[in-house]
Amino acid sequence: MEYFPEGIHIRKGSNHVVRGVTSAAICEDAITTDRKAKTGHTIAGCTLTGHTTPGPGHTCYGLDGNPDRCGIDKAIQVNGGGAAITGNTLDTIGQPVAVVAGTHVISDNHTAGDPTDRNVCQAYTIAGQATTTLTGNTIDHCKFGIRVVDDAAVEANDNIITNGYVSAFQVTGSGTSPLLKGAGNRLGNDGSSTESECQRGALVVRDNPNARIDFGGGDFAGAPSSGASRAGATPSARAA
Repeated sequence: MEYFPEGIHIRKGSNHVVRGVTSAAICEDAITTDRKAKTGHTIAGCTLTGHTTPGPGHTCYGLDGNPDRCGIDKAIQVNGGGAAITGNTLDTIGQPVAVVAGTHVISDNHTAGDPTDRNVCQAYTIAGQATTTLTGNTIDHCKFGIRVVDDAAVEANDNIITNGYVSAFQVTGSGTSPLLKGAGNRLGNDGSSTESECQRGALVVRDNPNARIDFGGGDFAGAPSSGASRAGATPSARAA
């Protein structure tokens, strides 16, 4: 599937399955769920890659909407409904998964950026009032690992984030109660380059007093946990 502005767009209905899609020439968004879409969708086993030059007569778009390399915008854009996004390979893409609404599970996906360009991969951005669980994903050489924006609520468990550039986890935006919670995540650096060292393991913006993070397994109701998390020089340093 190549050079479609929106390759597959789920506009309405429930229980749609998108499986085994391959694209190395993503024009804008390879797979999209609409804000009016319902629940039960599955996006699985797809291989979507970017950072490629468009072929003759074709145009791809970057994060700023201007012509750029293929796959610099988004691979999967989730505007609503409910989807299970699992077992996909989403490499060298500007935003592998961007969620703005709905309730979703994102699990066991592999995402990697370009070791020579820290701006290629911004990994998973959960925004709006979305509620999303991210479990067992691997994220390598990305500017951000998992980013929570606006009033989104995210539970992140057992993810492996290595060789980040800015922050492995980030809670930001002007929402009334953005929340990131989770446990069992592993953050690491393979030591191959000083350009592959995360500035921050977890960042909560200072201009929103209601932004909250709990890596000890607290709940969405606001009850804090007594657990602890830790990060180390290798991915084997596992959070408690």
